[in-house]
Amino acid sequence: MQSCPIPAALANIRGPRVGERRAGETRVLNRAAMKKNLRAAFVAVVSTVAVGCGHSNPPAVAAHDEHGEHGEHKGDHPKLTGAPHAFHETLAPLWHAAKGPDREQKTCDAVPTFEQRAADVQKESGDGDVAARALVASVADLKTECAKPAGSRTDFEAKLAGVHDAFHKVVEAKR
Repeated sequence: MQSCPIPAALANIRGPRVGERRAGETRVLNRAAMKKNLRAAFVAVVSTVAVGCGHSNPPAVAAHDEHGEHGEHKGDHPKLTGAPHAFHETLAPLWHAAKGPDREQKTCDAVPTFEQRAADVQKESGDGDVAARALVASVADLKTECAKPAGSRTDFEAKLAGVHDAFHKVVEAKR
């Protein structure tokens, strides 16, 4: 029968000594005892991970979908109509796309559409709407960042997040 030497310190942790005493502080366990100890250790680890990774409350879900790794809504927004809806239809697929060069390029390609739709939001809201003016300004910042050569747009994610945040301020102002 094969055996596996285990330091005595570990053998004492398990409780009663299993196996026979050898020279020094080593215990020899038989195969059945080893399997039992490994199963117990496995169950303990799985239980610890399950308890540690569990959530007591499920995460809040936004009204139209989740923002995942890109950020989450601080509440749901009313059903969008008109210019804000059109702006959202341009922003949402780009905002939710996986970060990377493809998302960056598609977003920069969409800057003229963002400019037009942000202008429409401002026109629909009135020139006095501070949130709409901030949306137009954030799109201008994104345009400046997109004017840089691909691969050197170090502030791209921050500028896109600025557009996203400005858009939500417009929506909040309509509440």
